[in-house]
Amino acid sequence: MPREIPPFGGTDDADIENALQWFLGFLNADDWKTRVAAIERNIESGMQPRTRDFDTGDYVSAYGGRDRMAWYLYLVHTALHDPLKYEPNQGARILPIFKRLGADLGLLKRIGGVEERVQRLLGGERAQPDGGLFELLVALLWKRNGYPTVEFIPERPPGKSPDILARSGREEWFVECKRLRKSSEYSEREREKWLAMWSRFAQHLTRHNISLVFEMTFHVELASLPDDYLVAQLAGKLPFLSFPCHIASNETWDVTARPVDYHRARAHLRRYRVRVPSDQIQELLAGYRDPRRGFTSATAGDVVRIGGASGNNRFLDSLSFAACSFWSCDAPRAVLHKARDVRRHLARAVDQLPSTGKCAVHLGLETLDGPLVEQVRFDRTKHSIDNFHTLGKDLRWVYCHLFESYAPPDQCWVMDETVTHFGKSLTGRDEPLAFRPVIVSDDETAADGVHWDRDPP
Repeated sequence: MPREIPPFGGTDDADIENALQWFLGFLNADDWKTRVAAIERNIESGMQPRTRDFDTGDYVSAYGGRDRMAWYLYLVHTALHDPLKYEPNQGARILPIFKRLGADLGLLKRIGGVEERVQRLLGGERAQPDGGLFELLVALLWKRNGYPTVEFIPERPPGKSPDILARSGREEWFVECKRLRKSSEYSEREREKWLAMWSRFAQHLTRHNISLVFEMTFHVELASLPDDYLVAQLAGKLPFLSFPCHIASNETWDVTARPVDYHRARAHLRRYRVRVPSDQIQELLAGYRDPRRGFTSATAGDVVRIGGASGNNRFLDSLSFAACSFWSCDAPRAVLHKARDVRRHLARAVDQLPSTGKCAVHLGLETLDGPLVEQVRFDRTKHSIDNFHTLGKDLRWVYCHLFESYAPPDQCWVMDETVTHFGKSLTGRDEPLAFRPVIVSDDETAADGVHWDRDPP
């Protein structure tokens, strides 16, 4: 679902606007202003105080606070009305959700209990809104599939109940939703380990003015290596090499390096400023983007703020030094750890289902770790569901929604969704849904295979 990008990454979309205004209608104006101010204070506190010698790091999000639902609304608002402050990487995850909710806002408002569900998202669930947003999308999917009655089932602790009831004539379905975390704990620990290794190496590169683009593929788990591994293995070799070249190829890793193309980068900066951070920084420094690998950089230059002194409105104006690296790990144990199985989440979902009545489960997760991990995950998921014991529940269909978002420089956002569905091996009953994606249109899903087998935009 690509959209053309206006200057600096904003968008002009009536569906997204309608969804935003509907959500904001549940807040009073003063509450929203207070939450926006808190977000911008959080962003400011995470920024380095200098405008030179900055390090873009291994970027995840400009926002580190607990009010993530307000952060999501802030992303949508800035994309529409204040694009200088918009954060494209996180926005690419959220804008497609609001696009879908806004495109079918009339149907969404007719779902029973939807207002209470939104109020929970804006209140008690503000720190972890991904699960609640996924429930809205799933309920809307059943409504879009023609079920006249779709409603959220009120929670009555300590009793257990599914999330959604969908009814059409005499046909009645109980639906449970589970949204996995954005990244696995293993992936987060691996990234932290990489940053510990990179920070020491980056200091060496900066101190000695070594400006190179590295590509590193580890064949062992990063946790098995010391923090000074990059420095110990590479620092002594770099002065004696002629670049580009292949520096290492062994059972531990493969490493290549080539010079940063300052001529190309500075020619671009003479015409354009580049948002810091963004995917375009990768393209500026390395000459290409690879959203399915980690990317870390150490840079120095002038950073300017456009349109005010708060928010994510920083732009690179000139470049005096850069060193960067793409990195990944294909160690078998690392792949298995990152390819989280859905079995535990499926078991928790089934536990919520009633003892009688037709049931379906929707699982949602993001494909962030590359094709190798996703294929292993796909195979493990199929095996787990094919061999899953439903504990006497009438579970007839399981839908796995796999999402991947991108923020390429020439588009505001791109969203891929692959839906793997399992039913025949469970009961062999007729499928309740004519179309399955919760975010993208049915004709936008991959017709031949899964989205991680295609080249990213």
